[in-house]
Amino acid sequence: MAEDLNIVGEDEDFYLVKISITEILDQPDVQYEWTEDGRLVVDWGIPVEIVNPEDEPEIYLKVWKDRVNYLYRCDGQLYVKEDS
Repeated sequence: MAEDLNIVGEDEDFYLVKISITEILDQPDVQYEWTEDGRLVVDWGIPVEIVNPEDEPEIYLKVWKDRVNYLYRCDGQLYVKEDS
């Protein structure tokens, strides 16, 4: 339900939802590793280093307002600014 999302903005088609790095890493299909030198690398097909994950980076998703089979869908992109 939309009230379960941390909605920080919206337009005609999308909700802009703020999520935490923990919510991403808790997904069962997300693969990540902490390197020996303390870096966090997440593998989304292309390894991506999360810079300063302990600072809880701001991450946003655009979630379609129209649900399919009672589920919300996102546009598949992660954004680091609300106005992206």
